Amino acid sequence: MRAAKLALLTVALTAAASAWPSASFVLAQDAPSDSRGAQAQKVWTVDDLFRRNIGTREDLDTPFTPHKILGNLYYVGTRTLGSFLITTPQGHILINSDYERNVPAVRQSIEALGFKYTDIKILLGSHAHADHMEGDALVKQLTGATVMAMAEDVPALEAMKPGGKPHPIDRVLHDGDKVELGGMTLVAHLTPGHTRGCTTWTFNVTEGGKTFSVLVIGSVGVNPGMKLVNNPDYPQIAQDFQRSFAFLRSQHPDIPLGSHPGMYNMNEKFAKLGRGGASPYVDPAGYVAELDIVEGVFKSVLAQQQSAAAPQAAAPAPASTVAADIEGGKQLFNGMCVECHGAGGAGGDAPSLNRARLMHAPTDAALMSILNNGIPNTNMPRIRRFTDTEMRQLVAYVRSLGRVVEVKLPGDAKKGADVYKGLGCAGCHIINGQGGNLGPDLSDIGFLRGAAYLKQAVVDPAATLPKGVMPIPSRGYAEYLPLRIVTRQGAEVRGIRVNEDAFTVQVRDQAGKFYSLRKADLELLDKQMGKSLMPGFANRFSGTELDDLVAYLASLRSES
Repeated sequence: MRAAKLALLTVALTAAASAWPSASFVLAQDAPSDSRGAQAQKVWTVDDLFRRNIGTREDLDTPFTPHKILGNLYYVGTRTLGSFLITTPQGHILINSDYERNVPAVRQSIEALGFKYTDIKILLGSHAHADHMEGDALVKQLTGATVMAMAEDVPALEAMKPGGKPHPIDRVLHDGDKVELGGMTLVAHLTPGHTRGCTTWTFNVTEGGKTFSVLVIGSVGVNPGMKLVNNPDYPQIAQDFQRSFAFLRSQHPDIPLGSHPGMYNMNEKFAKLGRGGASPYVDPAGYVAELDIVEGVFKSVLAQQQSAAAPQAAAPAPASTVAADIEGGKQLFNGMCVECHGAGGAGGDAPSLNRARLMHAPTDAALMSILNNGIPNTNMPRIRRFTDTEMRQLVAYVRSLGRVVEVKLPGDAKKGADVYKGLGCAGCHIINGQGGNLGPDLSDIGFLRGAAYLKQAVVDPAATLPKGVMPIPSRGYAEYLPLRIVTRQGAEVRGIRVNEDAFTVQVRDQAGKFYSLRKADLELLDKQMGKSLMPGFANRFSGTELDDLVAYLASLRSES
């Protein structure tokens, strides 16, 4: 148990009303004993908390090592999505199915611990967001479990239909209801704000003859773009958050957990397991520290939004209004869109937005429809419901990204095609169905990436590995992560990671040969972060040839 005591020192409010999503506050502590202390000394913003909790796409999808927390309580989730298994002689309880795509990984984790997945009798959830409860229908289909949810979240869950499957709700819960199975009693506590029916779970576990109280926070985090003042869709949202903080402050759990592992510093605690002494998961001080962080950010955002909503002495000039909308839209974009579309809309896993005409959104009405509904049969999802103000701001910012002067590249695309051929790039890259598949398909690279990015990728490939908003790979196999693997029999494989889960890894070597290997059979699995198998070409040709090659790559696009 950590002895360090956290104390709230100050709340730093940013004065600019248009920048409220970046509200921040400062925490400090006496004699920090671990990374939670280091976290507490930083200035926390809404974006910081969101990134800490969500991480990257790879973090969302990669199973964390399944393990026993204490007693009959186990962790079976991913790096950043918390799923918990509570075992009993009469069957098991699962808290959080996560995204539907995560269901197979959670199942693997449960079975790796030696339990039968089909023994899950009750499925519970933290709150009605897809990253925690989208998989409910599939879990119900696979196990027949009874699905329970807080009444206030039922409408949002009923609208959550992955693949068109109705969302099962077998029992509607209310604040204080008990869920019982095999001698275990869990209490559902309504802690609204993050969603209307956000649910915090409390129960006890026993280990070594001692009883420990457990609390799984549903969430009291303010997400980027969340409107706390004058919210027509959720008028009492601020009051609900305040109610939830008051309840959570009244609790004193031995083992604090949360719907995202970052809420309770799981990585560090897991690393300490098995070292003897008290379980690192017994951490009442860490619980207080987490509440200090998230409530501090909430108060900062609330104060700034209240200030922004206060009557002004004079109406702003139209130009100021437009500028404020663009700035507000930028904050929303950075919180929800930048991981795919890149900083400033420069492009990444999703197309660049730095163009006057967007293929799917030629009009503002079309753009609004995409923001509301996503784009069918693509990776562009329906994000969430936006208020009228948020929609106006997002549209203003996205349109501002397209107001760039078309710059004619200095190179000759036809000559660049010859340079591409001469370098042998087709051995690793496909263009319009022709070439090798070791590296990314370049058929549409001019649509996805800007000229500056392409130039740097040719000169120093490792510097341009996709990173989303985090300084680590964020898209699994799409990152083309180099691996060096040595099996227990001494065989060595070098290549690109195609896929990976908690138990296996798939690799394609430079000759195109595919390997699927069990991690238990490996002596070494070296993930060469920040490296690329593509050689740098800085000294291979003249500046003119480089310009020609960039011009050719930039010409590879389906949209002119």
